[in-house]
Amino acid sequence: YPSGVKALNDVSMTIYEGDMVAIIGQNGSGKTTLAKHFNGLLMPTAGEVDVNGLPTKDQGVFKLGQKVGYVFQNPDHQIFSETIFDEVSFGPRLRKLPEDQIKGRVEEALEAVGLAGMEKEDPFTLTKSGRQRVAVAAVLATKPEVLILDEPTKGIDVGTKSEFYQMICAFAKQGLGIILISSELPEVLGLSDRIIVMRSRKIVGEINRETATEALVLSMSMID
Repeated sequence: YPSGVKALNDVSMTIYEGDMVAIIGQNGSGKTTLAKHFNGLLMPTAGEVDVNGLPTKDQGVFKLGQKVGYVFQNPDHQIFSETIFDEVSFGPRLRKLPEDQIKGRVEEALEAVGLAGMEKEDPFTLTKSGRQRVAVAAVLATKPEVLILDEPTKGIDVGTKSEFYQMICAFAKQGLGIILISSELPEVLGLSDRIIVMRSRKIVGEINRETATEALVLSMSMID
């Protein structure tokens, strides 16, 4: 960063096709910075980040965006259109798809997030959860291979969180790769195949389903 802070240091990891992976850590641990390297929002100052075997610096943001979709923590930083249809159709239209394909992709994406039939609505009249679903739909409409969700349930009530995570699990069952960024270990333990733990700008460990129960006990004891 311009201040001289190195946001990531000596990080090495692999995410496989169809993985459902969570990246957890406290604020400032480097998890969002790491995830932004996966679709070219950030480029490494040293080392290399590969997507499908090719360095991200050789692919660029536009090409990477077709493979790796990114949903920001705050949907208001992503949504800019006056109607849900215009918002969700932006990506396909940017890629110059035919209008009938664009319409089909919008309908499919809105169906997937539970907003079918709301194409003419103003996204800014929706709740935080509704706006987050619009942001997810906008990324889904580009047909990515991997979906990154940055703290997607922050500021959402418990009941709505459960619905949102059910939706994400449905995407994973359909073969979409999921990278879930979170600061809450208990929330992601039952969802993810693997959990990558970050601290002080480094990866310090990994949790899988076999060690999940032990990790939850440790987490709760740390909270206590």
